[in-house]
Amino acid sequence: MGALGNLTESLTGRRDAVLEGFTESGGLPETLAADKRYTEIEILLREDCSTWSVSPDLARLLARAVIGLGLSNVLEFDAGLSSLVLATSLSRLSGGKLTSVEQNLSWCRDPWKRVSDLVNVDSRIVESKLRLSLSVMGVCYCFRDAAGIGASRGPYDLVLVDAPQGFYGRDGALQMARWHLASRALVVLHDAGRSGERWALFRSLATIRGYRLLFWDPEFGGRGCAILRWCSDRRIRPNLLAVSTSVVQAPRYAGGRRRRHAEIAEWM
Repeated sequence: MGALGNLTESLTGRRDAVLEGFTESGGLPETLAADKRYTEIEILLREDCSTWSVSPDLARLLARAVIGLGLSNVLEFDAGLSSLVLATSLSRLSGGKLTSVEQNLSWCRDPWKRVSDLVNVDSRIVESKLRLSLSVMGVCYCFRDAAGIGASRGPYDLVLVDAPQGFYGRDGALQMARWHLASRALVVLHDAGRSGERWALFRSLATIRGYRLLFWDPEFGGRGCAILRWCSDRRIRPNLLAVSTSVVQAPRYAGGRRRRHAEIAEWM
């Protein structure tokens, strides 16, 4: 292993150690930890077997958050099966609000037809292109076109971050969410076992004082999950490692974007 490999191993080891140190000792609330399943959600999971969807374990966790904890104003970055799971859960809760931010509406047209049919759910989806930006967490891709609608429908008590695609990094979604959260809101990060998502999680916790890491399991659902709690402190603390790693990763995201766009075009 060369010098670069040694440096990479050292940095990722430090990152994961910091994440474990950030995790609060209380763990998941009992309502989320219990293996409670809802018939409506299980039906949806049997209908959708796409590898692009949220994992079944995460879908069940989201349903427990909405129905069990009564979280009724939801923001999600991404749309698809997760939208149906969240909207169906809100409908069972006797209604609520769902706001979805999606990069390309053609990717989620069919599930959103079904979401719109739920009359007791105030649902809204907005298409937003990604823009490379400089934030307190460093260089990241942000859904800047969605800032207005995101603000007008908040504050949110539950946020799902499952976009943009992993090759863009999810720092921008975590950065945007902090401006529109209710006190003690939960922010769920999907795919938290992947290296890019671990870095996004690290940078969020290192720079934004209001985020507390409630739960992190890199193996959850086979893809990993992290849950942050919002503690209403929007102050930031500059972190050199957060900024420098974001700068290094940005060119890699650009290369991955080109490869994945080709894969998506073939899949479509």
